[in-house]
Amino acid sequence: MAIRVSPAPKPLRTVYDNFKGVDFSTDDLLVDKNHSPYCLNMISDKGGQPEKRAGWRILKTVESPVNCIQQGFINGENLILIHGGTKLYKYQNNEITQLANGLNNEKSSIFFAEHQNKTKGFILTGREYYVYDGEKAEDVSNIATIPLFTIAKKPNGGGTQLNPLNLLQSGFTEAFAGDGSSTAFHLSFGNLDNTIVKVQIMEGNGNWVNKQENTDFTVNRSTGIVTFTSAPGTSPVGGEDNVKITAYRTVEGYADRIKKCLTYSRFGIGGNNRVFVTRNADYKAQDWWSELNDPTYFPDLNYSVIGNGNTAVMGYAKLGENQLIIKEDNQQDTTVFSRVGVLNDKTPTFPVKIGITGNGAVSPYSFAQLVDEPLFLSRNGIYAVTSNAITYERTLQNRSYYVDARLTKEPNLENATAVQWDNYYLLAINGNVYLLDSRQKAVSRDNPNSFVYECFFWDNINANCWLVYDGELYFGDLDGNICKFNTDILKMNKYNDNGKPITAIWTTKLDDDNMPEMTKTLQKKGCVVTTKPFTRSNIEIGIRTSDMSNPFVVKEQYLGVLDFSDIDFEYFTFISNDNARTVVIKKKIKKYRALQFVLKNDKLNQGFGIFNIVKNYVAVNYVKE
Repeated sequence: MAIRVSPAPKPLRTVYDNFKGVDFSTDDLLVDKNHSPYCLNMISDKGGQPEKRAGWRILKTVESPVNCIQQGFINGENLILIHGGTKLYKYQNNEITQLANGLNNEKSSIFFAEHQNKTKGFILTGREYYVYDGEKAEDVSNIATIPLFTIAKKPNGGGTQLNPLNLLQSGFTEAFAGDGSSTAFHLSFGNLDNTIVKVQIMEGNGNWVNKQENTDFTVNRSTGIVTFTSAPGTSPVGGEDNVKITAYRTVEGYADRIKKCLTYSRFGIGGNNRVFVTRNADYKAQDWWSELNDPTYFPDLNYSVIGNGNTAVMGYAKLGENQLIIKEDNQQDTTVFSRVGVLNDKTPTFPVKIGITGNGAVSPYSFAQLVDEPLFLSRNGIYAVTSNAITYERTLQNRSYYVDARLTKEPNLENATAVQWDNYYLLAINGNVYLLDSRQKAVSRDNPNSFVYECFFWDNINANCWLVYDGELYFGDLDGNICKFNTDILKMNKYNDNGKPITAIWTTKLDDDNMPEMTKTLQKKGCVVTTKPFTRSNIEIGIRTSDMSNPFVVKEQYLGVLDFSDIDFEYFTFISNDNARTVVIKKKIKKYRALQFVLKNDKLNQGFGIFNIVKNYVAVNYVKE
């Protein structure tokens, strides 16, 4: 009688490669093979493969928290201005110098701009508007432009208004044409401040001479009349004014319209030659803009009310020649407006056009330009403002689909802060960083004509503000630390967070191999992980099956390469081959329904990267209840 022998199960093979990034959008079982349902502290290398991120180190510590850091040049010297707690600092030549104290302890804005042919640093704190010129920091009002308000004015009034009043400056100048007999000169305003009134009179030789209050003239501050002890003569230059009077009149709340702002943008006609400011809590739907190339002069008429007065402006972005103004979301009104600069009879105007109704911004600190796309954070994820090149229609499109399920559940989203660095968009919130990779895109699941960015997720980054300078990434944290990422370090000691190990993890999907009805057995032979070579590296390989809550470690192996320029005797090796390393798993797992690989490196000063994972298995039996 013939004996029947059941054929051996056919060996099957799955390869996980061409890795992209993390996918928090769905269950571990439903993620595709290219994505990781939990990827921690990894970033794409230049070829798109995931590797461990560089760590960071503390450079200096100031009063906490670090509210803003910005780099610029003053008097040709490179420096960084820091707003920490209630103080303003200069960081230069590796030294911290305090410049001012008593500032509003609020996330702020710092920018560098030309003023009187000299670059200066400006800071908006929500209560103060300060300037630093390389020697001292002071209230901008102390140096703000005094406008020439009227010209061709007769002693008893009239004249032509030349320039508007400056919100930041109580002073104004009026130019008169003396008639040789009048002693009383009427200013445009009464109720003057007690500040000394300044007067200049042009003499017969054309020179201007200063006159003294209470000696050469008296001032009735209530009526705004300046009375000379002797009448100024007529102008020695035909058609020109010969009397200039500078007086001071404070209008309550004028300066606060600018000083209480927290956000700025550079924009203008033919260049970024004006400063626009917004986020004044008293005028939440309003913004103001400065005079041409003068961030100390904000004319009292240079303002716009953006849309619904009950919803706040959150920030600015750029799209082509347009300035975008993004507001908070109230579920019904327009959230994105656009502005262009135009000349009307040689007068610059900045009309605002209604744009897009949809997602509004939730954090005023989340604006950053990724390549040519303005991005911001909404309650529903990170969105881009896009424009159709043919129809010029602007739309909002989601770019962070893969991390939205986790990101949108983070508390305190209104404090999230973003930066563009090395073609990545980084958004920090609650010690975590969500990273969008502009080099890698995927077709949007909601719109086949659109795309989303591949994403990564980091922890242990307590960033409250960011700075990118000379291609390097810095951040200020809630504890007052100025930190720098170790991308400038070429050896393995770049892989630590201020001396502590970085935990990097890549997991595959919980894979049922498209056979949910079958149990499978992982073969002891033919299962390997190919890793990226580093001078020092280690891999811990864990496996989790569908009936386990946590993975168990099946192998740990040191993967370092001998490098005489960077030797660590704790992990010494004679292996000098710097090609990709193959790690054989050699573990048999019986009767699993779905299986997940968990690859981990948590060692100090070690690199880590994954190229592919090969799984060999056999299908065994149908699943039983």
